[in-house]
Amino acid sequence: MHWQARLDKWFDKDHYTISNQNDGLPNRIEVIEEASDGQGRIEFFGTNHLLKINSGNLNHLPFLKDTKNADGVFLELENSKPLALHIVELKKTINLTKWDEVKSQIRSSLRHSLGFLGVLNLTLPEKLVCHTCYQNDDIQKDRYAKPVLSKPIVGKLLNSKKPDFLEEWLGQKVNISTVFPGFEHKKHQMTSIDGEDIPYAEVRL
Repeated sequence: MHWQARLDKWFDKDHYTISNQNDGLPNRIEVIEEASDGQGRIEFFGTNHLLKINSGNLNHLPFLKDTKNADGVFLELENSKPLALHIVELKKTINLTKWDEVKSQIRSSLRHSLGFLGVLNLTLPEKLVCHTCYQNDDIQKDRYAKPVLSKPIVGKLLNSKKPDFLEEWLGQKVNISTVFPGFEHKKHQMTSIDGEDIPYAEVRL
């Protein structure tokens, strides 16, 4: 059975959004966070089908240990082929503590997404992308205020030290889990613009 047939027959329509325009207009998915520590709206536009899981950061697979998910998860598809899994988290301010929290939420959402993909009989795409959306970037300031975080752990080999969070944040790849390949990391700064009640960003896939 094709994934769209499974989606139509097996899924409650309140729990997903699909954008598959055939009129030449780009497909569009939005992620909104209303909590004060990450309030904002981000829109994604692309030429491929976009399928979003409408659970927000709620735990929709309670048998998993990780319960705190990212704000948004959507799949990018070309016909029946999954091209990319996108996981989106919105924060007002990114610092070392929040960055570690973002990675934990992305890791949890990845595991939950495996269940969603399994029901649709789709494989996990090779391309995994995490989108960190923020207003204020305090990573560099926080990193130099707490240099101990990048020092090796006593009694451990040098190559087992904690990651340099600044280097990781500034890079284009981030390791979320040893089980899955590294994610591409996209950073998007949300700003206040005319016509928007909350901070906003727009992304072209």
